[in-house]
Amino acid sequence: MVSSAAPPSGGGGAASAGGAGSTAGGAAGSGGASAATASVVLSALYGGGVHGVFGVAGRPASGMLAQTPVHLLVTTLQLLTPSVPGMDAASRKPLMQAVIGILDKTQSSTVMRAIIKAVYTWSINSEATFPVKEKALILYRVMNACVKRFSKEPVFTEFLDTVLRIYKSPAVVNSDISQRLEAAFMMGLRSPTLATREAFFALFEAPIRQGAVQERLDYCFNDRCTKWDTSKHSFWVKQCLDIVLCGVTSSSAIMASPEVNLLRPVAPPLATGGQIGQATTGQVEALVAGLTKHQHFLMDVQDAKVGDSIVALRTLCHLSPDLAHHMWVTLFPLLWQILTEHERLAVGQSLQALLQQEYHNDQSHLKPNNVHALVTGISKCTQPMLALPPALLHHLASTHGLWHTGIAMLRHQQLRAEARGEKVTDGKLDPIKDALGDLYVQLHEFDTWFGLWRLRAKQRETARALAFEQQGYWDQAQSCYEEAMQQAQQQGLALRDAEFLLWEEHWVDCTSKLGQYDLLLKYGEEVNDQDVILSAAWRLRSWKRFKETLTKVEAQRDPSFSLKILRAYVAIANTEEQHLSVVERVCTDGMQLALLKWTALPPIVTESHIPLLQAFQQFVELQESAQLLSSLQPGNAARQQVDLQNVLDTWRHRLPNEWDEMTVWQSLFQWRLHVFEKVQMHFRHPTTDDRPLVGQNEISWTINQLAHASRKHRLRKLCHRTLNLLYKMNGVDPGHLFFKAKEQVLCEMTLAREERPGQLQILNGTKLDYFNAAQTSEILALKGIVLHNNGQFQEANKAFAASLLLADNTALGWEGWAAYCDHMLSLARTQHRLEKAKLQQQQQEASEPKPEPATPSTAVRDWGIAAMTCYMNALRSQQEKTRLEDKSNAIVARVQLLLSTDDEGGHMGQTFSRLAEHVDPSVFKPWLPQLLTNLSRPEAQYVISVLYRVAKTLPQALYYHLRTAFLEIRSAAQQSTAMARRMSSNQQQQQQQ
Repeated sequence: MVSSAAPPSGGGGAASAGGAGSTAGGAAGSGGASAATASVVLSALYGGGVHGVFGVAGRPASGMLAQTPVHLLVTTLQLLTPSVPGMDAASRKPLMQAVIGILDKTQSSTVMRAIIKAVYTWSINSEATFPVKEKALILYRVMNACVKRFSKEPVFTEFLDTVLRIYKSPAVVNSDISQRLEAAFMMGLRSPTLATREAFFALFEAPIRQGAVQERLDYCFNDRCTKWDTSKHSFWVKQCLDIVLCGVTSSSAIMASPEVNLLRPVAPPLATGGQIGQATTGQVEALVAGLTKHQHFLMDVQDAKVGDSIVALRTLCHLSPDLAHHMWVTLFPLLWQILTEHERLAVGQSLQALLQQEYHNDQSHLKPNNVHALVTGISKCTQPMLALPPALLHHLASTHGLWHTGIAMLRHQQLRAEARGEKVTDGKLDPIKDALGDLYVQLHEFDTWFGLWRLRAKQRETARALAFEQQGYWDQAQSCYEEAMQQAQQQGLALRDAEFLLWEEHWVDCTSKLGQYDLLLKYGEEVNDQDVILSAAWRLRSWKRFKETLTKVEAQRDPSFSLKILRAYVAIANTEEQHLSVVERVCTDGMQLALLKWTALPPIVTESHIPLLQAFQQFVELQESAQLLSSLQPGNAARQQVDLQNVLDTWRHRLPNEWDEMTVWQSLFQWRLHVFEKVQMHFRHPTTDDRPLVGQNEISWTINQLAHASRKHRLRKLCHRTLNLLYKMNGVDPGHLFFKAKEQVLCEMTLAREERPGQLQILNGTKLDYFNAAQTSEILALKGIVLHNNGQFQEANKAFAASLLLADNTALGWEGWAAYCDHMLSLARTQHRLEKAKLQQQQQEASEPKPEPATPSTAVRDWGIAAMTCYMNALRSQQEKTRLEDKSNAIVARVQLLLSTDDEGGHMGQTFSRLAEHVDPSVFKPWLPQLLTNLSRPEAQYVISVLYRVAKTLPQALYYHLRTAFLEIRSAAQQSTAMARRMSSNQQQQQQQ
């Protein structure tokens, strides 16, 4: 049918195509032969001439080499187009395969344009031998090719015009072709060309062109009318706005607002109330021009119609998604108010069904998105309120960034339910409060969550446990939850669904905070809680159980950054199957998931973002762990020492914040312990250097730091349980043993103050032979503090003296001795007052004359000098780190109080002035206002030397405080002088009268 001498011109090709079509309609046998020939020709062009059409290695060719095959291919398609509908299935199959192959690879707009014309001809043909299913398939492939490779070229507009003509054809209405081309039709509605967009919209709006508001809203929301799943990646609220705005009567006149008639002043004299005669000629001309222009504008507004503004507004909304979002949020509540009750019910049901569709999740990380616009518009519908189901609202709020909007809507529903008396009693599950509580937890608004449950709880034990938990008393909270669950089981109380779930969940939370992971693992296995098993198994090194559970969880759930962290644990720490090579990929995927989670949170950084920051740190440490263990493998000895030292130094400085939750400290440090144990195992063989001690020293340091964090979080049992791990180790560094003993004593002193015999037992059982002088001094200082608190004053004094005899720069010893001397000073003053009162009473009973005031006793003077000496030496001995923690502020405050209570001899003041020369002047910087105030008091002679030293080292800091004090003194002097003058003048007037 297609001869080798095909005409080169398009017209000859068309004529030949017509002749071929008549031939094809004449005999089926010749049609089969022509189909075979056509397949051979297209296969030759597609295969042998592929380099001319597609270029080398998939790149388009250029020049005459490209034009010849393209021309042959286009001509062949033009010749074959009329005969394809008459072919049978067997003859058409190779031809369709060749066309589809060209569609998948062609980069030529000319070829694509020819295929579009051919496919259009085939689609509108009603031959029974060419089934609609095949037409729909080839059209779908054409659409995909145009979208992927030609979306920004003119051929794409021609494709949209073809789609529009297909939809206008009566033969394809409601057929498989129209269903396959729905996505292309929606692209036409989003076309940047106004004419194309309006042509598609005319077909889109045709079913409801005369419809009212309710019909138009139902057309937007009802899935039977409009299927938005084909436009799930676009902001189709623009099309909803088009549907609603086109329902406005376009012939109505625009009513100007009162502000339109106002004209701003153009001349300064007129603007300030001046006369026209005062204005210049240029100002008058500007005023006349402005009035004339405004008059023309008002005349144009009178002739303007609503339709003119609607077209412009629709175009602007198409160009700006933010404007479309704002328009919908503003317009939808107004439309909601004019609907009848029956119409609101129908629209609400359609809207609820629309919001439940799964394809909305594809837009969850885009802003603005369709769900965001719809739900925000719903939130504005208050009279009457459009209430969504709490479960749906909770899902949309947490997945589409509608956190605060969802909370406000749920809160409004809760208030309305309470106003109507619709209360859920007996602690049953309350959908509204459950959704509210979960949103509060995800946003880390724990105080609000505690307040919600304090009002909701029915059991007294629940309120007590929540109060303990809110203040961080995890031991007491755990006991209350256990007591509540035991009482509910023993007394046969009806299990309150909501509260019982609360007890279980928060008991697990308290147990994890307390570090009782062996108990958690047993509980998780009993109740088959996979999250609890995963949380506890890796910390207890139960890697087999951990891996099995993780595999099950990954098969059941969507990927998340927390699961990626656990998968990296398995890849690094599992000795049986260690895959260090996959750690980088797992961490990269986890970081991407964490970033997606970050975008789902509110834009302003709050407490809810902190877990993600902690997760990023964990990913970084996992990558560093993999690199460290990889450097320990054979063949990497050159960079082994460098990588090891760099990672260890970094990890010592990269610590969580002191106020971070204890679970964060435990997760981070327990993972480091796993890595350090592997390092220790690697260096277990005897060597000539000290590298075998690297892992052991890091393990000891990590255990001590974890115990320190436990003490700061008031977790006494966890602190002791952590420190006991050092007993299982041999050859621990004496410095780490000293830190252990110190932490044990401080833990008892701060968290169990009444158990003083136990504190002394720990100190007495500590062997001082392993410690240096400074460490022994601190141990003795701690012993002195414990003895002082226990009331053994003589022994405490001896302990402090022995401590500072070993090392006179021990700040802890000076602070403890200062507190002891200060206490003895208070006792001496009390004793002096009692003796003075007793003496006065004896004098009154003997009727003797009143004696002279007694001078302070020698004990008061001596203890005051001793206390001042210890305080100043404590300031001298403090290190820079201690000063940054503001531990010196309490000492300076006490020193100033002692100065204000000094005796007439000034013994404490003289001691202060003498020892202040050895104290860093920056210690007094926060107290400059108080020191300047002391200049007007008796202790000024002792403070002035400190101010001189501060002026030399910190002149600028002193200047501003000194200037403020000077201005205040001058102002007070002026006020007193003015008052004296007024009083003098008043006296003179009275004398004259």
